[in-house]
Amino acid sequence: MDTDIRRRRIDENGDWEYECSNCSIWLPKDKFKGCVDKIDAYGNCLMCKSCISKVAMKKRGNTIRNEVDDILIRMGYDPYNDDKPVWKQAEERYKNKYGR
Repeated sequence: MDTDIRRRRIDENGDWEYECSNCSIWLPKDKFKGCVDKIDAYGNCLMCKSCISKVAMKKRGNTIRNEVDDILIRMGYDPYNDDKPVWKQAEERYKNKYGR
């Protein structure tokens, strides 16, 4: 579905409901609050609250992973090495330093 188009319809109670541009589920308007960048021409959210939350958590997880990788690189480890995971690199470093 094109995210620039807002689809709406009237439910069985006569209230407006809108389609989420992300999950395509029809929900009442009060489920479309809290967004900043995904809005239609009238300032209404295009994604429902749960989709906004899922996208935010995914971004947060990626950010935390990037920060951890950055710290590991500064410590001298290679978190992107598929052949030797960080725990093996740490074990080798410990053995080289202490001879155990």
